[in-house]
Amino acid sequence: MRFLIGDAAGLQAGSTSAPQWNDAEARAAGFDGVDVPSVSEYLDGNWQALFQAGSAARNGKANAVQTWNLAPGRGSLGAAVERFVKFAGAAADLAQEEGVSLLVENRGRLRLGHELWVAMESLNHRAIACAWDYVSAMELGESPFVSVPTLNSRIRSVIIHASRVDSDRQVIASLLHRLRGIGFAGDVVARFDGVVTPDRAAEVLKQIKSIGGLEPKTAKPAEKKKAVDKT
Repeated sequence: MRFLIGDAAGLQAGSTSAPQWNDAEARAAGFDGVDVPSVSEYLDGNWQALFQAGSAARNGKANAVQTWNLAPGRGSLGAAVERFVKFAGAAADLAQEEGVSLLVENRGRLRLGHELWVAMESLNHRAIACAWDYVSAMELGESPFVSVPTLNSRIRSVIIHASRVDSDRQVIASLLHRLRGIGFAGDVVARFDGVVTPDRAAEVLKQIKSIGGLEPKTAKPAEKKKAVDKT
């Protein structure tokens, strides 16, 4: 799995606002790169412009664009899935033409693992996958021990909120443990609110790896044998 750094704000309505981090700065802080651009509630706009903006924001190297809320509201699951298929279906076709994937966060009416699974299974499009926010599901009482096996290979990235690393240590440990159990090879995104220093970013990354047991193990120095006086 890769460890990426991301901003909570993301792209707004397809704009190409400058990201706080570039790949070189992210690597200097110990990360593997920068998270894909995201857009909040971009439902009825020009999807093609969104994907092109996403590619431009990543200097043409984007392999995914993330969207937060394709099924807002508290209606029935059936209505939410219908809305999801309507908007995500058209978007996924355009995403495939642009050579990117559409990563959908569990928001709005599709916050739990089985809800998002039903929506994705109904659409069944290879250009669409999941960016899993464990906090969104946990607020409704669902732990990673349920979410991760339910969505399984549909999870392309997982989001860990930097502000909750200390308070959510056990949940994050469970999340990373379950991801390893399904052979997850996607992205673990440390998402920060606002401006963050490289030192703080590096500290959070080290915490996440330590919680998940992913820190490289250092060999213990060999103990020197005491000389035995045989006189």
